[in-house]
Formats: sequence, structure tokens, C-alpha cells
Amino acid sequence: MSGAEIAVIAFVAVMAFWILGAHNRLVRLRQAIKAAFAQVDAQLRQRHELLGELIAAVEEGKAEPPQTLVAVEAARQQARVAADRVLLKPGSSGRMASLVLAEQVLRRAVEGLEQLVAEQPALGNEARLRESMAELDALQHRLHAARAAFNAEATAYNASIRQFPTRVVAELFGFRAAGLL
Repeated sequence: MSGAEIAVIAFVAVMAFWILGAHNRLVRLRQAIKAAFAQVDAQLRQRHELLGELIAAVEEGKAEPPQTLVAVEAARQQARVAADRVLLKPGSSGRMASLVLAEQVLRRAVEGLEQLVAEQPALGNEARLRESMAELDALQHRLHAARAAFNAEATAYNASIRQFPTRVVAELFGFRAAGLL
């Protein structure tokens, strides 16, 4: 074997190991995104349950639920469906955009619920309702922290797939940019 053949074989071996390493790094970063979204999803599920309890607490004693409760319930269900879709593929930008939109709608609906409780003193005096509202506020803070962790992982992944020469490996193996929350 000549020196040129050995050099070509060595070059090919180095490139193969580099491609394998870059691919494994991208897979590891994508798995970190999935793990981070699992934390977000756990908080979203807790909020979903808590909002159900809040709706039930406000509905007690009312013959017909106010439009605000109907809006919160619809937004709550829409946000859960969007989160379930993202859970199947946490890196999907399109699915993430749907979740972000559903979360915005839910946030506005919950603000309406908070206003309804503030405007009706009889509701605000119920201990169960006050505890649930306080728990919702604390949960929103935990959800914010989980979102920040998810966004940090997604940003690191996105930066990695944009860097040359890893970008070549990302395009070769179909790695796509992840959406942010």
C-alpha cells in the first residue's frame, strides 16, 4: 500500500468518526429538548387539572356558567391538545407554534377568570377558590422556569445545527430547527 492510499484511508476514517460524533451530539441535544419539554408538559398537565378544579369551584351554585368559564374550558382543552401534539415531536416548529398560540388564548381566558373572581366577592371568599388561585399563580412561576429551561435547550440545539461543519451533518441526516416556547 502506498503512502497516498494510506493517507486517503486515514482521511476517510477521520471523516467517518467526525460525522459519527457530530451526529451523536445532535441526537443528544435533541434528546435534551425532549427531556426539557417533558418538564414543561408536567407543569402544563398540573395546570390543566387545576383549571378544571377552578372552573368547578366557580360553577358551584350557578345555574348557568358564565361565558368566561366556557372560554376558559375551551382554551384549556385547546392547549391540552396542542401540548399533546408537541409531546409526540417536541422539536417541531409548527407544533410548537400551535402550542404558543393556544397558550396565549388560554392566558387571556384565565385573566378573564381572575377578573370574574375579583368582580364577584362571594366567589373570592371561598377558601377552596382562593387556594386554587394561589396555587395557579405558583404553578405559573414553575411553568415559566420550565419554559426557560426548554428554550435554553432548544437554542443550544438550534445553534449547533447552524454551525459549520455540523450544519452539513444536520442537513444530511434531516435535523431541523426546534421551535421555542
